[in-house]
Amino acid sequence: MTGRPRLTTASDLPALAKFLTGIFRLDASSSLANPRVLEWKYLWPRLGQTEARSYVVERDGRIAAHCAYIPVQFRLPGGGTVRSLTPVDWAADGSVPGVGTMLMSKLMKMAETSFVIGGSAVTRGLLPKIGFRQAGESWMCARWLRPWKEFRVRPKGWQSGLRLLHGMAHMVSASSLSSREWKCVPLEKFDASLMPILQARGPATICERTVEDLNILLRYPAAKMKGFLLRQGERAAGYFILATGGWEVQIVDLMADSGHLQDWVSVYAVAIRAVIEEPLACRIRIQATLPLAVNALKQVGFWAQREEPILIYDPRKFLAEAWPINFQLVDGDAY
Repeated sequence: MTGRPRLTTASDLPALAKFLTGIFRLDASSSLANPRVLEWKYLWPRLGQTEARSYVVERDGRIAAHCAYIPVQFRLPGGGTVRSLTPVDWAADGSVPGVGTMLMSKLMKMAETSFVIGGSAVTRGLLPKIGFRQAGESWMCARWLRPWKEFRVRPKGWQSGLRLLHGMAHMVSASSLSSREWKCVPLEKFDASLMPILQARGPATICERTVEDLNILLRYPAAKMKGFLLRQGERAAGYFILATGGWEVQIVDLMADSGHLQDWVSVYAVAIRAVIEEPLACRIRIQATLPLAVNALKQVGFWAQREEPILIYDPRKFLAEAWPINFQLVDGDAY
């Protein structure tokens, strides 16, 4: 017998990890195999929300479907806000038809809008059938730091040599990066002094943050997270967060209080220099959805790994005047 959707509890996490890794055919090294990661992802507070953000459906006492979500609140340039969410870890047992769509429909009713960045071919094919439409593009951008070291530490395959040649051809010397005006300061924890930056209005729609959200991100259990405060001269003017510890470092979140291209070039240059200090780092990855950000990344040596659609569910047109939206890796599931 198939039950009704219910909130995931801490006691569900071991069985849920087994279900997700089985559906997605992942091994034990995957973050989805780690109940501590699932707890952080589904049960820890986000945007002040303390209720679980994960639902399961059971059949005969076993998990048959799952869908979780990341809550987002968009702040438009004019100051208005729109509640939204993005579904993550959407999975269903094929022997129970329709249960996955039922879960997705339930989540879509929980906010004014919904969005998905990228997704599998199956997901992209299904979403337009339930009301999603493409509204923008996301660029996953990368920059090599140490391509020869990456070649040595990564498992070898038919693409390894091509990757090395591409890396050597596109590597930009760190000595070419400089910014007299912008600096960064490492932080163990963010505090209330960041609030003016988080509340600042800019020329683009952003996904709102709280200081608590940023500090919870620093406690992500599957990677070493590092936070930095950005300063423009003596003024606190932004922040960024790195996920470190392996051959690839991700800039999972970055905010700069400026709408000028040269400032963003300087900010990315500062972030690159911080990543270079990581001895294992061979490459940097970042998501960009603003043309301004993409142009700045190109100037500091990034290249577009892939382009993905941003699909939205917005039947009441709350986001009609919102685009482009400044999404970061932390706003979806890519990190």
